[in-house]
Amino acid sequence: MPRGIWVGEDHFKTKEAVRDRCRAVRDRYLGQPQVTGENDERFLRDLLALHPDYEFKRGHGITGFTVIRNDLHGTYGFAVMRVDGTVIDFSWNTCLKAPTQRQKVLGCLRRAIKDQVIAHRDAAFLAGPVTCAITGVSITSKHESHVDHHMPTFAQIAEDFIASHGGPDTFRISDDVPDGFTHAELADKELEAVWQEHHQGVAVLRVVTKVANLSRRRTDSS
Repeated sequence: MPRGIWVGEDHFKTKEAVRDRCRAVRDRYLGQPQVTGENDERFLRDLLALHPDYEFKRGHGITGFTVIRNDLHGTYGFAVMRVDGTVIDFSWNTCLKAPTQRQKVLGCLRRAIKDQVIAHRDAAFLAGPVTCAITGVSITSKHESHVDHHMPTFAQIAEDFIASHGGPDTFRISDDVPDGFTHAELADKELEAVWQEHHQGVAVLRVVTKVANLSRRRTDSS
């Protein structure tokens, strides 16, 4: 049997080859109400079957798939259309590799400070265009910007907080499903509030261009 990854009956030499297939299917159905190609739908059903939360994602049954926008990250991905009329997203990366507990906790912490990040961005644009803190380029629209953590980075702030509260295994996580998107959240809302206050006190946020921020993330976690 050849090495690689099987997604149903389809064999791929690498995970990146699976991701390339996912991107091709996604791009094919951008702006369309549903994935209609028989082979594309079969591929997505087989891919979803690899998800660690498959039973939760499928619900009472699957009627199809669609492409939706994740406003948190500004990206497009797949969502499951269920027989009860609900729609819920799923990550193809999660299908290929389930996140560790540490990754889940970091995701919870990042989502918990999303409002702080958005508020910083919106306040920066109140007076007009903003100068990118990395490149010096003028950014005319907030939709063309990202907000990053200068020093310390988000990863440094989050890792210190996790360590000071007993490590990742002490953090309990619960699922929240707003507007068709699943998000892991901290189950302990008091701890979440402590984290938000801590982040507010130590984070140094700055507005940058999307290109500058994505390039910077190749070398650190902002």
